[in-house]
Amino acid sequence: MDPKSDYLIREATFTMDGMDKPSIITTSSGIVEKSGIKLTKYGTYRYSNLIELSFEVTDISKVVGRNELYEEVNSRLNEPLPKGAGIIDLRGEEPVRTNVE
Repeated sequence: MDPKSDYLIREATFTMDGMDKPSIITTSSGIVEKSGIKLTKYGTYRYSNLIELSFEVTDISKVVGRNELYEEVNSRLNEPLPKGAGIIDLRGEEPVRTNVE
């Protein structure tokens, strides 16, 4: 956490219980600010050595009127999972795997 940058998180490592290596590592740098909102400017998200995503925030804008992207994402989150989808529940001592029928 960086107190000089409005306490934005600059590096975080998440390791699942029982694992010896991190499953998620995220880093950030820089700052972009508009109308009192501060966000990190650059960042990376690494997941279990499988994928690394990089991002750059170029602007902060207020959406006026209908937000079609938000509506599309929200509709997908509220739909039932498709048949054959796998669910892994890691809340207990042993993972519980379920397939959607």
